[in-house]
Amino acid sequence: MRMRRMRWARWAAVGVGLLIAGAASVGAVLLGDCYEDIRVSGAGSTQVNGTYAYEGAYNGHPRWCTSGSCGASIEFKDGKWWIVNGGQDMYSGCSCSMPKPTNWAVGPGGTLPTPRVDGGQACKTIPVITVVPAGEAGILDRGWPEGETPPIVGERVVSAVYAIGEPITGCVRLLGPQDQPVTNEHVELILSRIESIEQDFDKAQYLDVQTIRYDPARAGYSFSLPTDAPLNAGTVSQHVWSPGYYDLRFNYPDGSIDRLRIQLVEPPPPEA
Repeated sequence: MRMRRMRWARWAAVGVGLLIAGAASVGAVLLGDCYEDIRVSGAGSTQVNGTYAYEGAYNGHPRWCTSGSCGASIEFKDGKWWIVNGGQDMYSGCSCSMPKPTNWAVGPGGTLPTPRVDGGQACKTIPVITVVPAGEAGILDRGWPEGETPPIVGERVVSAVYAIGEPITGCVRLLGPQDQPVTNEHVELILSRIESIEQDFDKAQYLDVQTIRYDPARAGYSFSLPTDAPLNAGTVSQHVWSPGYYDLRFNYPDGSIDRLRIQLVEPPPPEA
């Protein structure tokens, strides 16, 4: 059984305010070293206006600087947020987990008007890092006959052959960082029909997209595409299944994908 390790994906989380239990009274952000830039504008002490990039942890909180040498910084100290420039405390902010846009006060080194401070939100990681094919023959429940070499058609190996009327079924499992099952995500399945096989690329017609949810009965994300009825979706009003090659594209929560090519053939003639 094939297992593939995937990259960690970071997604911007709007208004994230996760706090470490038992930390300082204002709370420390838990989500690690991924934070948006901060934009300071409108300050009377114009040297602090500009963009600040995340620099690292400081006093148990994130810290942003205008440059690698931290000529000006936004940092947490003495129980509140400060804009500091050249060692001088220019403006003070709230005693809160993250800097706020408004309600800044003039500090010993600053002048009116007070600034506006935007950005700085934390990023969120998606903990889906392993996809495990859970069908009877990889992702699909059907594979190529044992002992036979599957053909390569165009860009891809043909994974399986189905007769019209047989459902195309399969399953994948998603595992978290401790290999625990992930049951609250979804997998996107995109179906296309190969219209022609060119020298440099395969021309395909998009037919349908489906959202695959967790199936407790199979302990994974299972799917079934019936081929005995017209397909009503996609860029065509109705698609009648016909012999040919079709591609299945699986989009996973971390942005990675799998692509499979299958062949659809005429059903066998009925027995006399």
